[in-house]
Amino acid sequence: MPGNDRILRELQSWIKRGDPFALCYIDIDQFKAVNDVYGFVRGDEFIKGLAECVYAAAGDAGAAPVFLGHVGGDDFTILCVPEHVEAVTGFLNDHFARRVRQLCDPEDAERGYIEHADRVSRRMTRSRLPTLSIGVALSTQRRFADAYEAVAEATALKSVAKSHSGTYVAYPEGRAPGRGGRRPVFWTNEH
Repeated sequence: MPGNDRILRELQSWIKRGDPFALCYIDIDQFKAVNDVYGFVRGDEFIKGLAECVYAAAGDAGAAPVFLGHVGGDDFTILCVPEHVEAVTGFLNDHFARRVRQLCDPEDAERGYIEHADRVSRRMTRSRLPTLSIGVALSTQRRFADAYEAVAEATALKSVAKSHSGTYVAYPEGRAPGRGGRRPVFWTNEH
């Protein structure tokens, strides 16, 4: 998947042309627990699984034009038209929830959490199965001067999403496309 430089160039092209866009910044929640319990090699399978889910979600949603990118680690981006963002993120969350159940040990998937030693206290703790936090910057809600501004908003909204439990999609100012600005700030689905 294209990396940071290519992501920024593509986003800047959309901005320069004046094409409306939704920029999704995607991150895996509870990823440290995955690496602690299953190891980095298996953790890489979760990253690869997310990449495959990103591709599948864009296809299932019929999102065109669409641009997919890998920021690094467990962070990905999707750039699409605003009308497709809800379908893309919905398919992505569903695909990833199924993939997580396939990648986790069966007993962890069955009970819905991963048990591991806390890195600081070394006490046993439980972490939910991995979910996704997604921040969505919308050009229909704000005019972006450049790609860096759009990335900053999507990143800030991803932080909002990460502050909530479970799968969460954060939109700017509580508005999502296709809902007349009346939709709540999130789409959530506990898996």
